[in-house]
Amino acid sequence: IQGTEADFAEMLPAERDLEPGDVLGIDAEGRLVRSSLPYQGNVVGVYSTRPGYLGGGDSFGRDGHAPLALVGIVPVKASLENGSIRPGDMLVASSSPGHAMRGGEGAPQGSVIGKALDALEDGRATIRMIVMLQLSPWSSGNGDGYGNVYGKTSNLTRGDGHDL
Repeated sequence: IQGTEADFAEMLPAERDLEPGDVLGIDAEGRLVRSSLPYQGNVVGVYSTRPGYLGGGDSFGRDGHAPLALVGIVPVKASLENGSIRPGDMLVASSSPGHAMRGGEGAPQGSVIGKALDALEDGRATIRMIVMLQLSPWSSGNGDGYGNVYGKTSNLTRGDGHDL
């Protein structure tokens, strides 16, 4: 048990030149990449600065891998692109590469990476956030609540072979 803020992180394949505090997405090859679009839908978290627990630690320090904070409190790069940030605001990717912004009331599900623990009133800075990745609800298009997180329909079945 640590007496300071910490997170649970997992080492994953990543593009080069990522930095602690970067907002991260995942590319088509499954590698972590720096976010670059507002409300980016493929965000998966933040580059961990100092994980309290590190899964996949055998990849630590290897080129092409980075620690992705999955749960906990982490520093995140933030901007005022969508207005001032207050503690409790939902955070999403901004158009500033690797930076978060205030999500506002209409933040699409699947774009929220966490909640701000600190305020940001001026410029860009690193603030603390609690990681709370929110995935989209599953939807098969018929309102039954099943499908995949990207909104495409899926033919899911239960163990007995019946469709969900």
